[in-house]
Amino acid sequence: MSDVLRIGFAVEGSTDLVMLEAAVAAILPEYELETVRLQPEVSDSFVAIAGTTGFGWPGVYRWCREAVEKGGGSISGGPVLESYDAVVLQLDADVASATYAQGHIDDKTGDLPCEKKCPPPQATTDALRLVLLRWLGEAAEPKKLAICMPSKSLEAWILAGLYPADSIVKSGAVECRSKPERLLSGKPLKGRLVSGNHKDFDMYRNRAPEFAQKWASVEKKCTHAKRFASELRTAVQP
Repeated sequence: MSDVLRIGFAVEGSTDLVMLEAAVAAILPEYELETVRLQPEVSDSFVAIAGTTGFGWPGVYRWCREAVEKGGGSISGGPVLESYDAVVLQLDADVASATYAQGHIDDKTGDLPCEKKCPPPQATTDALRLVLLRWLGEAAEPKKLAICMPSKSLEAWILAGLYPADSIVKSGAVECRSKPERLLSGKPLKGRLVSGNHKDFDMYRNRAPEFAQKWASVEKKCTHAKRFASELRTAVQP
C-alpha cells in the first residue's frame, strides 16, 4: 500500500462528513488522504445532496441495501470495498430508538428499535451493529470497513472535543446523554454549531480543523471514538 490512502465516506449528513474527514486525518496523520464522499451524494460544488438515497439514517440504510444488491447479497461481494483502502460507515447510536416506519422504510424484520439501557453505551451500540451488519448482508464486519457509531450521536464527540469544560463532558456521561446537539445549541454565539434545531454547515466546516486538533482528547472521553479509531487503523492495514 502506498502512503496515499483512498478513503470512502458513507455517512448520515453534510455536517458529519466534514467533521469525520477531519477526524480521520487526525487518526491517520502518517498518510496523505484522498477522500471520496459516497453517501450522501455530493454536487460539483462539494455540497452534499440527498441524491437517490437521502440524508440521515434512512439514507445510510438505502445506501447499504444498494451496495448489497450490487454485491449479490453482501457489501463484500460488490465493488465498493475493493475500490478503496477503507470505507468509513457512520450510523449514530440514537438510531437504536427509531422504527423503520419513522424512516419511511418497508423493512419488516423487527430489529429496530434495539435501544438498551445506558450506561453502558456499548449495550446499545453492540445491538445496533448487528442491525447494521444485516443491512450490509454480513455476519461479521468485513475487511476495509470501519464502522463509526457514536453514542448517542457525533455531536457527543464534538461536544467532548470543542467544549471539554462542559459539565456533562466532565461528568463522564456524555455518551449516554440524549440529543447532545441540544447542549451545543446553548454554547456561546461565537463559534456556535447548532441554533435551535438547525446545524450550521459553514460553522461545522470552519471548526473541523479545531476538532481534529482535539481528537486525542475525544478518544479519552468517548469510548466509541477510541473504538472507531482502532477499527479505522485496522481497516487500512494491507
